[in-house]
Amino acid sequence: MYIIRLLKLATIIIFYAIKGVHIYKKQKHSAYFKFIQKWGKQMVKTANIQLEVQGQEHINPNETYVYIANHSSLFDIPILLVAIPDYIHFMYKVELEKVPFLGYGLKHSPFIAIKRDNPKDAMSSIDEAAKAIVNTGSVILFPEGSRSETGKVGTFKRGAFLLASKTKKKIIPIAICGSEKIMPTKTFKIRPGKVTVFIGEAIEKISEDNSEMKKELKQINEKIAKIVINHKKN
Repeated sequence: MYIIRLLKLATIIIFYAIKGVHIYKKQKHSAYFKFIQKWGKQMVKTANIQLEVQGQEHINPNETYVYIANHSSLFDIPILLVAIPDYIHFMYKVELEKVPFLGYGLKHSPFIAIKRDNPKDAMSSIDEAAKAIVNTGSVILFPEGSRSETGKVGTFKRGAFLLASKTKKKIIPIAICGSEKIMPTKTFKIRPGKVTVFIGEAIEKISEDNSEMKKELKQINEKIAKIVINHKKN
């Protein structure tokens, strides 16, 4: 059964990657984001994910934000496209561009590649994200830097806070609970299940002082980690 589901998901990825590139080149950003949100819904439905979202009322449709979320599954992207009622740019590792079809769709999209090995390139990605927020929509980052293999929330890097400080935008923290069971790392086996997304209240202002910024980052890191841990206990 999971083989059939995997083939269906691969077909959806190929179709949406190719058509999405065409829409992005020919139409406006809004048309692309509406299209890619449909992709997210198709992915979630086909994977048989029961998605519960709490806290959407914290998102003001008239504002743009810097969203930060924990990351433990390849399905986190389609899950967030469904959960967040906003036009969002994802910041992704440039290595994902090597993935067949998906990489093609990412490379020719308004999403933003991060080259982590070079600090100068990484800062350039932050600058690109800042322009995206000003011009077309919000940005979401996975501040752990890579997927968690266990679902445990790792240490956050400060890129999202630098972006929020640079653009004077509010940060909205997000906790994704249960996605690590859907498609664990190092496997293509997909397991249907329930995922809960908790959208937190917007954080009004990020300190520009480096030491204060680190404290605030740690507080949010711990808050998201606590939500994930408590959810596993229930």
